[in-house]
Amino acid sequence: MRIGLNGTCFDARPSGANQRFRGLYGALIRQCPDIEFVIYESRNFAVSTWFADASNVMVRKTCLKSGVKRGALGAGRHLHGMIAGDRLDLYNGFNLPLVDTADCCPSILTVHDLRRLQPERPLLVRSAYALFLRKAFARAACIITVSQAIREEILAFMPQMRVEVVYNGVDAPASIPEMHRPDAPPGGVAAVDRVPLILSVGHLEQRKNFPALVEAVARLRLAKRSVKLAIVGRDNGARHELLAAIARCRVADDVTIFENIGEAGLRELYRAASVFVMPSTYEGFGIPILEAMAAGTPMALSAIPAFTEITQCRGRYFDPSDPADISRVVVQIIDNPSVRKDLVDYGYARVGDFRFDALARQLEAIMRETVRIRGYR
Repeated sequence: MRIGLNGTCFDARPSGANQRFRGLYGALIRQCPDIEFVIYESRNFAVSTWFADASNVMVRKTCLKSGVKRGALGAGRHLHGMIAGDRLDLYNGFNLPLVDTADCCPSILTVHDLRRLQPERPLLVRSAYALFLRKAFARAACIITVSQAIREEILAFMPQMRVEVVYNGVDAPASIPEMHRPDAPPGGVAAVDRVPLILSVGHLEQRKNFPALVEAVARLRLAKRSVKLAIVGRDNGARHELLAAIARCRVADDVTIFENIGEAGLRELYRAASVFVMPSTYEGFGIPILEAMAAGTPMALSAIPAFTEITQCRGRYFDPSDPADISRVVVQIIDNPSVRKDLVDYGYARVGDFRFDALARQLEAIMRETVRIRGYR
């Protein structure tokens, strides 16, 4: 069997999509030596280096540039020609360019969320994206998404689709709890004074809702609670809003933004944090939740469907539109050792459900079934 993977949409910048592709598909490639994987990569980023040790991977360099959406129609035609010549049994796409493979093999499309269809988006953006999605979905034999919450959104949008869920994962979660040592003094980037540290992780974009978290920190300050907030994430269009909120709330001395901290620095922050907070208004999943679980860091989360699903309604939740509610839940966790212990113990137990090897077996079954149902050769 030959399966094509469109790697042209990935690059060196950290992202949940990159982490999923590298971890989940790396496990899939290792577990399926009988399958030859053909990876189509961009001209400016060698995604195949993530799987350099695999003997069942063939690399096809394209003329496409990673992250460039202009010219997607021509790019799709270019990629289609390569796919047709490679005689694939299945093609898995992840982003632009759209490729219609109906004349040569069935295709699977991975969808992380439907954020561009959310009501706060301009009507023109929503309308254009809806047309794009309907076209993309109609071409796919199967949609794979990252949570039941997004599966329900997809089926509400296009009910006739076959939609399967394969969660995101984390690397070797069973070994990660060793890095969490509550008795060890924080150091390096984590040495943000010896006061409770609130940690939040995510790209700086509007739906991450960081200004509300900043306002929650300001409320704690007004209540004479000493806390520090560390936000980790690169700018994705909303850094100016975050800085404005910090200035408006007068908490510049209490908030630190890390944009290029690296994996070791991030692990140290998870280890040092008193509580991890994710105040998003919309998410398809939430990989930092798994990282916090694996690190043994108690969590306060937005009460949105993806988060309650991942944590099986066993976490501590707040209304993301209400900074007072955010601060209330944060204090509840910081001040109650029994609450912290329950959250940490649950996180350690739950994160084992997100091992890449187990998730890869689910993905393999979906792929083989898709080929069986829509078999071309």
